[in-house]
Amino acid sequence: MARNEKIKTVKRIVIDASVITRWYINEEWTDIALELRNDYQQGKLILIAPFLIYYEVGNALRYCKDLTQQDVSNSLKSLLKLQIRLIYLDEKLLEKITEIAFLNNISIYDSSYCAIAEILGCEFITGDENLKIKMNKPYIFSIQEYQYSKI
Repeated sequence: MARNEKIKTVKRIVIDASVITRWYINEEWTDIALELRNDYQQGKLILIAPFLIYYEVGNALRYCKDLTQQDVSNSLKSLLKLQIRLIYLDEKLLEKITEIAFLNNISIYDSSYCAIAEILGCEFITGDENLKIKMNKPYIFSIQEYQYSKI
């Protein structure tokens, strides 16, 4: 490699169920969530989530009145095929999750995304505006703030 060539790094982003559910149901900011998914599929991003993501997304879709059991099943199969990078629980992550949850009075579910972003030193994009406001951290962004050209 020539001395002046730059090594291309791919941006890592933690995403939560509130972003992913927008890939399967039409909500506010669905268009931007789909843009993020498209950027991931083109190899511009690495998407990261805790292992519980499939359960959270499945549960959210299950209670969407417009979706059938087959719709939910197909959506989860589609999500599996995307092969988002999963993070599994270990002692270090567990400590960070509980610390964030108790310090900020948020759920263990929500704190898991924040903890992963903090430990990995990457951004966290959420569709939960209340979580973003409550946490008030520079690494947390709302889905409506996403633009690949800005990251």
